[in-house]
Amino acid sequence: QAAARATPNASDWLAALEGLELYRGHYERLCRAVEQTADSVVITDRQARIEYVNPAFEATSGYTAQEVLGRKPSLLQSGQHDKQFFEALWARLLAGEPWRGTIVNRKKSGELYWSEQTISPIKDDAGRITHFVSVLKDITEQRKQRGQEFHLQLASEVQQHLYRGADSAAGCDMAGITYPADLTGGDYFDTIAHPDGRVTVAIGDVSGHGVGSALVMAATRAYIRAFTRSEADAGSLLRSLNGALTADLNQGRFVTLMLIQVDPRTRSIEYAGAGHLPSYL
Repeated sequence: QAAARATPNASDWLAALEGLELYRGHYERLCRAVEQTADSVVITDRQARIEYVNPAFEATSGYTAQEVLGRKPSLLQSGQHDKQFFEALWARLLAGEPWRGTIVNRKKSGELYWSEQTISPIKDDAGRITHFVSVLKDITEQRKQRGQEFHLQLASEVQQHLYRGADSAAGCDMAGITYPADLTGGDYFDTIAHPDGRVTVAIGDVSGHGVGSALVMAATRAYIRAFTRSEADAGSLLRSLNGALTADLNQGRFVTLMLIQVDPRTRSIEYAGAGHLPSYL
């Protein structure tokens, strides 16, 4: 009876085969997932020698599997991280804990790229670390985009500061506001108070949108504020401004302007246009 119990019957063998087939199915799906994922996957032994890389690693780093097998991931080091950085990384891994962070790596071509990286120890049944698996996500483009958004936001804050409150003049209420289609743009308005009580109102627009137009707008504002110190006549001021801007701007870029000089003492308005849409009185 003991021998009969120890000998598997047909149903036992069938169950074992079905379990093996199920395991093989899981294994094949796991292999396909690792091979086809868009993130780089690197598996090393305990000594950090590379045993496996997936196709995404080859596409991102520029190294083929044959070039890196048996070597260490340090071949990707960019020199952007100090010794203490890697000492802390390895201390955590050898303690059996996963490490997560952002690393600047270097491709085979020498180009630097940013990676969000997770490195996890792989342990055997006895709890001993036998391998390490690393998953790297290339986030270079995302960082560039965030950097551009930051600079656009900074430029927008600077530009909005230039749209300061209107200078006051006796007998006049003045206000202005602009809502650019993008974070920055070429819309322009300004009010400049003069010691004799006059106020110059400038309304304009720079061709195009974005940071380039905002830079031209800032230059236009600086020129106008400088020329108003020496040019009392709006037409003369526009001629001087035109000469300065023509020397600065590329072909195809232009600025339209309307200058209005308000004199509360004489209750008069003088204006000069430079291609801008007519004003409304």
